[in-house]
Formats: sequence, C-alpha cells, structure tokens
Amino acid sequence: AGQTSLLEHVTVEHAAVGLKVASGGLEVLHAEVAGNLQGGIEVSDTGVLKLSQSRIAGHKSGGGVTVQGFGRAALRGNRIHDNAWAVVNYSGNQVDARENWWGSATPDDALFVGDVDRRGPLPTP
Repeated sequence: AGQTSLLEHVTVEHAAVGLKVASGGLEVLHAEVAGNLQGGIEVSDTGVLKLSQSRIAGHKSGGGVTVQGFGRAALRGNRIHDNAWAVVNYSGNQVDARENWWGSATPDDALFVGDVDRRGPLPTP
C-alpha cells in the first residue's frame, strides 16, 4: 500500500487475469496484456492504475480493464480491442480512458460498463 510499481516493456499472456492491482499503484508502459482467460487488468480496493502506450486484447470472457471498489484508473494512448468488454467500471470513481484506440473509430457503447470518460481523439492503431 502507498507504493507505486512500474512495469515497462512486458508481455503478460495465458494467465487467469493478466495483472491485478488491489492497493498501491501500478504504472504500465509499452506492455502487451493479451489472451488471458478471465480478463486483462483488474483494479480493486484502493488500487491505482496508470496505463500508457500498451495493447490489451484477446480477453473474450472478460474486460480489457476492470475497475471496482475504490480503484482508480487512467488509460492513455493504448490499443484496447477484441475483448468481451473494453472497460468495466464498478467503482465509484470515473475511469479516465481518453485518447485510446478501441478497435474502430466509433466503438460500440456496449463495450463500456459504468462511468468511463472516453472522449478525445483516437490515436492511430
């Protein structure tokens, strides 16, 4: 708790959930989180996620990013696509998910659950 860890240039595949953040902070840069069984990244309790310039894809049974409890997430410049849901937010905090690529220029609203700010220009894939 209270600490922030950094993961940079990593690949996480074939786990139940790729990454879990329950307390403290996690900054993820230039990562590939793909093909995990239940979901890509889960933020819960008091966890804080900052995700940038990463690819979150291929989670056919769950969310690319799921936030719950008092968790917080800021997602910028990522490619989040080919997941059952792009972002699932069950927390009381808005997920800041502006300026990401969702697999198309106008992603289906059904890919997002809860309060997710996804305004702003999309980067090219």
